[in-house]
Amino acid sequence: MIRIAYDMGMGNGDWPAMILPAAARLDESIQYTLYPNLLEGGQVGSPPLPKLANVCSAKESSPNLAGQLHQLPAGGDLESMLGSPDIIHLAGPYCPLLLRRARVVVTLAESSCDLAGGKKDAQARAGQMAGLFNAAVFADRFFCVGEKAAQNLRELFPGIAPSKIVVVGKDVDADARRLVQAYRKIAAP
Repeated sequence: MIRIAYDMGMGNGDWPAMILPAAARLDESIQYTLYPNLLEGGQVGSPPLPKLANVCSAKESSPNLAGQLHQLPAGGDLESMLGSPDIIHLAGPYCPLLLRRARVVVTLAESSCDLAGGKKDAQARAGQMAGLFNAAVFADRFFCVGEKAAQNLRELFPGIAPSKIVVVGKDVDADARRLVQAYRKIAAP
């Protein structure tokens, strides 16, 4: 069994909410725990998330965990707080440091890699750049929602191996297959 801590707390449009049910149905041996607690009737954009046997909310598996993945208390052990997952799948330009065992997958929207524009102030852009840098160093795979997100990531970090960048967003079933394949490969001993 592969255990995934799946962050749905940051904006990447509807892709994380659309891809999760398809991926969960493809391989029921993969256990997903969602952060924050969205399976209690909540939803990210649309569509609502269905109840699936191998998908649970953080409230069900880690009732003492409050907030999103990026709100780790000082000195906290993120992996223990998340139930010691094999993979932490982050949705956005954030990547924790000093993981002991868990591998990292990151989903990035076009805006995740756009440091020049938008309504972000200098402090927000600096935090975003730090998160992207950590992800560039530690992530095993990037799922970029659209070619523009992948292009922005490659321009910012040309040293990221092309095999680590997967463009998604056009075909949910094909994206789900690529996601499950990546999880299996990354989690393999």
